[in-house]
Amino acid sequence: FMIIVPCLLWCGLLEYGVWLDYFYMVSFFKICCTLTKYSKQTFHNYRQKSTAGWNIWYNFLEFTEGFLSLVQIVLDSYMKRGRSGIIGNLAVFLLGIATIAFDGIF
Repeated sequence: FMIIVPCLLWCGLLEYGVWLDYFYMVSFFKICCTLTKYSKQTFHNYRQKSTAGWNIWYNFLEFTEGFLSLVQIVLDSYMKRGRSGIIGNLAVFLLGIATIAFDGIF
């Protein structure tokens, strides 16, 4: 499915709205995967009462990524003088918030 839809787009067999919906669906699937990954790790750390094997530099890099994503979206919205940057790119906004929240927990 991940290969077929882009090929159909390239051939011009899908309309604009159809492929845009496809990419929105994939972005929200990524949010679900990220939340699942972080939730499982949080539960594991809580159950073990330890973060052994969890590299702190990974958290710093992910926190920076989430923070910079949020800054980019806020600046984009500011430049457009509205909330269209946040609403139009909701998946990136939610991923940034989730990343910062879970990195705060770790």
